[in-house]
Amino acid sequence: MSKRSFVAGLIGLLALVVWLESRDWKGPKATAQPARGASSTSDKMNQRLAPTRSEPPEASIAIEENDQVTLLAAAETTIDLHSKETTGEDDIHLLDSLFIAYRQALKTNPSGENYEILEALTGRNRKSIAVIPADHTAISSSGELLDRWGTPYHFHSLSAHQMEIRSAGPDQKLWSEDDNLLD
Repeated sequence: MSKRSFVAGLIGLLALVVWLESRDWKGPKATAQPARGASSTSDKMNQRLAPTRSEPPEASIAIEENDQVTLLAAAETTIDLHSKETTGEDDIHLLDSLFIAYRQALKTNPSGENYEILEALTGRNRKSIAVIPADHTAISSSGELLDRWGTPYHFHSLSAHQMEIRSAGPDQKLWSEDDNLLD
């Protein structure tokens, strides 16, 4: 299987997952996990009595102690980001698929600098939806998403539905010949 076929299949799978997540799920109810410190009997009764939309159990995870975000299944693909089996170009295409999933869920691109875009991608947005885990190894201690050579990605929103993604490449200098670019 070629890398392009793999990426195309991955994008198709992500689109299907996002479509399924956008529908009212009629499957079995997910088991509610009480937040830390919220395990009283009245809390459990309120959870049972409150009308809720059932979601697949794997769709919702706790990112921080008190913050609940929905981690889309697309985030599972981030395991390939910066892997030894992929290239810098593959990383760009994978990120593009994450932006597609984000746009399908929120109907627009995140905006701002790298750290602001990363905040949105990790669930700090109006719907608390994440497409990349907040603890991913590609995230620097200063809160930026780095390419495989340790340089922050450059993101430029071309429209509400198109994001330019640029990696500085091996020379770690933006706007040079070895940059990886998707626009």
